[in-house]
Amino acid sequence: QWGRTQWPVMVVDVGVLTAMYILTLKSRVNWPIWMTAFQLVSVATHFATLVSPSFTPLLYQGMEAMWAIPGLLSMVVGISLDRGQLERRRGMPG
Repeated sequence: QWGRTQWPVMVVDVGVLTAMYILTLKSRVNWPIWMTAFQLVSVATHFATLVSPSFTPLLYQGMEAMWAIPGLLSMVVGISLDRGQLERRRGMPG
């Protein structure tokens, strides 16, 4: 089935991208920017299949799924760094 654009997956990915973009605009930390960027690349993969219907199905599936891992890693690292910074601020006399 990955031989053509996966509309249900694309709709969900665009919805997630929209939510991440709103989070990025409202956030005071930087990690949502990275998650939004990785999600944007994933959505761009869907649009590539619309522009080029002969897109290789295996490449489409791989490119679609691959960006979730760096997105999640950026969230884990970002939250960890933000928590560490918050802990350092709390430890400072003020």
